[in-house]
Amino acid sequence: MRNSTNGTVANAEGQYRLTVARGSQEIVFQYIGYKQRVEAVTVGDKPLRLNVKMEPANLEIGEAVITTEDPAYKIMREVIAKRRYYKNKIASSSYDTYIKGFYKLTDAPKKIMGQDVGNMGGMLDTNRTGVVYLSESVSKVYAQANPERKKEVMVSSKVSGSENGFSLNRATFTEFNLYDERLEIEREILSPLADNSFNYYNFKWLGSFKDENGYTIEKIKVMPKRSSDPTFGGFLYIVDDLWNIAGADLVLTGNSIKQPVLDTLRIQQEFVPVEKPDTWVLLTQMTGFKFGVLGFKFDGFFNSVFSNYNLKPDFDKNFFDKEVFKIEKPPTNRIPRTGKQCARCRSHCRRKQRLCEEGQPAKNLEIGDFSG
Repeated sequence: MRNSTNGTVANAEGQYRLTVARGSQEIVFQYIGYKQRVEAVTVGDKPLRLNVKMEPANLEIGEAVITTEDPAYKIMREVIAKRRYYKNKIASSSYDTYIKGFYKLTDAPKKIMGQDVGNMGGMLDTNRTGVVYLSESVSKVYAQANPERKKEVMVSSKVSGSENGFSLNRATFTEFNLYDERLEIEREILSPLADNSFNYYNFKWLGSFKDENGYTIEKIKVMPKRSSDPTFGGFLYIVDDLWNIAGADLVLTGNSIKQPVLDTLRIQQEFVPVEKPDTWVLLTQMTGFKFGVLGFKFDGFFNSVFSNYNLKPDFDKNFFDKEVFKIEKPPTNRIPRTGKQCARCRSHCRRKQRLCEEGQPAKNLEIGDFSG
């Protein structure tokens, strides 16, 4: 939603859901490599369906210059030279992360080692497909660049329709920083921005386009030199003159990470500018995957939306400790062990205080949080 941190990301089929306040709103649709589209809507009491079709950005090809080297190599030299600068550009930050995770069985064998698989307890439909995992979660992430530290607090989660389910979604598990020289994905994968990337990658300049903020974006095709190398294939979108990443659409194969069960892992990222001249942050990320084992075939994704960035948080000296992840417990309706009471509901408070004095733990909630 325009001029807010409220947003969402579409799934692989382009379907999305966004909750907005009633009244007149402007909804911004954007994705790297496509023209931004803004739709004005009036939201009432009933759900509103808004379908849009985005147009690819027009790539501009400059005048042909006879040279033995593709223009992509000059661009990538600039990007590689500024890798460490952008890796440490944001000294510390905090932000919210919404993640939707989804796994689906796309095919299943009828038998394994002579044993009938059946419909797996009703999981499989008549086409032998079915949803294995569906979850949504919201986390608060705290980060520091030097020394590199992170802490994640999951504040809410929902699994397959159950409010009490434990979500496997982790913002720090689905994080891929291309400014790192190597990324740990079962095997160390060399970033296209690594100092020695020219030994492992070929690059091709596909053209440039202007984005909605007036930046010139260079589209670079990334190609592994050898299929068995720990490398990505796909596309990078680079901001001209600033030489930072505006977006990425990269694919990793099972062969490249020595995992035969994996077919492909696709990572799509979009960055947005938040402070001039050159501070950009990650806005959305889609991590899609396909794999198979023992005749079972799966695909799925983790869609992430990042919002409410604070680029100058004030962390206490001991804020980062051994605890890197925790699940925030839901609030309880017990009152604190303070003995404080409210004149307008004194008898109610005394009943609750008696429970507290009998040894049951209490949270620091206001009296108004009680019901009944």
